Amino acid sequence: MACGWSWRPGQTRTRLTSSSSPKLREATMKAKTFLTIVLTLATAAYAGEKRAFTIADHFRVVGVADPQVSPDGTWVAYVTNHTDLERGKRWSHIWLVPTAGGTPRQLTQGEFANSSPAFSPDGKFLAFVSNREDKTPQVYLLPLAGGEPRKLTSFPGGVGDPIWHPSGKFLAVTAQVYPECGANVECHKKIAEG
Repeated sequence: MACGWSWRPGQTRTRLTSSSSPKLREATMKAKTFLTIVLTLATAAYAGEKRAFTIADHFRVVGVADPQVSPDGTWVAYVTNHTDLERGKRWSHIWLVPTAGGTPRQLTQGEFANSSPAFSPDGKFLAFVSNREDKTPQVYLLPLAGGEPRKLTSFPGGVGDPIWHPSGKFLAVTAQVYPECGANVECHKKIAEG
């Protein structure tokens, strides 16, 4: 799918262009508009008083990242990033919002790093990366109809960036692999932990 922004002289708006279906283009545009509004509102919350912008201000703002549109174009999954400087903690959550508008639904809980949402081709599941169990990023699978996430991977050095096979039967992930370890799990774990 090729996509990009277009603008012509005399126009007051930019337009997202894409070679994909009109429904997916519309959903993508709604997702980008939604995230722009969220970021604008977050910025406006700090615009009341005039003072220098500090590093603490930067970390106080909840960041929004990685919007992913469902295959049918009706949902957007996205990540919010949080930082508590006083406690020295960072975490992220995955949210789901209808592209037609509505209340966002938080899909992950706790102070863990949750990222890389990926809709299954049928739109019934969301794969994502989390460090919730052993502090090592692994892939989890969440049924969107309800239920708890199920851990799918247990790679010693952690994994990232899940991508669905078009059949929905497989996921590809990235991982740091150490050739000198071969199939020795303990060797991978030792090198990954430093």
